[in-house]
Amino acid sequence: MLTNSNINYIASQINRVIKINKNDFELLSLPLFHSFGLGRLRCFMLKPHKIALNENASNIAKNLVLIGLYKINIFSLVPSSIEIYKKFNKKIINQVGNLIKKIELGSEKISAVNRNWLLKNFKKSKIFHHYGMTEASRSAFKIYSNKKKYPINYSLTPGVKIKISNIRKKNNNKKLGEILLKGRSITNSYVNKNLNNQKFIKKYLKTGDIGEINIRKKKFKLLGRIDRNIKISGINVNLDSLENLIKKNFNLSYCDSSLKNNKIILIVNSKNKILKNKIISYVYYNFGLKISIKTNNYKKNSGKIKLLI
Repeated sequence: MLTNSNINYIASQINRVIKINKNDFELLSLPLFHSFGLGRLRCFMLKPHKIALNENASNIAKNLVLIGLYKINIFSLVPSSIEIYKKFNKKIINQVGNLIKKIELGSEKISAVNRNWLLKNFKKSKIFHHYGMTEASRSAFKIYSNKKKYPINYSLTPGVKIKISNIRKKNNNKKLGEILLKGRSITNSYVNKNLNNQKFIKKYLKTGDIGEINIRKKKFKLLGRIDRNIKISGINVNLDSLENLIKKNFNLSYCDSSLKNNKIILIVNSKNKILKNKIISYVYYNFGLKISIKTNNYKKNSGKIKLLI
C-alpha cells in the first residue's frame, strides 16, 4: 500500500486541502526521522515553500522564538507535545499565537481538552488533524476552527469505493458484512500472488472490519473488527491461525473457514481426498477438534465469502 505513487498522491491532496502556497512559512516542531516529519517534507518537496527546522524539536522556547522572528504561519506538531506547550509561559504563547493560520497534527489521538487549548491560544488557525495507516500515509482530515461549531470531515482519497461482502441481511434495508475497499490509494494485489485470493475479492481489499449498510437511508456504519476467536468444547481456537497453519503445513494456496452447528468447516482449493483426510487427522490430533472439509474452486467463486461474526 505504501508505494511511492500512493504516498505522493496523498501528499499532493494534503497540500491542496491545507492550501499551501509559496509564501507560506512552516515550522516543523518534530524530529525529521519521525514518519510525520518525513510526510511533511514530502509535502514540502511537492509544493515548495519556506520551512524552518529546529535541531531540538522539543525546545519549546526556541520554537516560539522562531515563530515570532520569521512570522511563521504554519505549525506542524504531534498531539503528545501539546502538554509541553501548555506548561510554557502563556503571555509568550499568546504573543505568537495570532501569527499561526494553519496547524497540522499527527495522527495520534488528541483529547478534547488539548484540542480546545490549541483553538483558544491559536485563535486564527485551522487545525488539520489527520488519520491514516501511518503518519506518512494519511487518508483523512478532521478540520477544526473557532468559526465552525463542528469539525469538517475530509477524505484525502476521493474515488475510494466501499462495499461489503454479502454475509447476511439483518432485514430488507440493512446488510451486514466485511468491509471491502478499492481505489487510487489502495493496493489491488500483493507481490506474493498466493495471498491475493485470501486478501482480495475482485480487486477489492478485505479489511477485516465489519460494516452495516442501510440501503434505504444510504448510510454506512463501521461496527468493529471481525471476531475470529471461537470456543468449541472448552477449546479456544483462532480461525485465522488455524487457516494459516493448514496452508503452511499442507502447501495450500487457499484455506478459509466457517462455523456450522458448533463445528468448524474448512474450505480448501484441493479435491484430493487423501490430503483432506490428512488435514482432518492433523487437526484432531493437534487440537482435539473434529472438522469437516469442503472444496472451493476459488476462480469460479461468486465473490461472496462467508465469515464468522
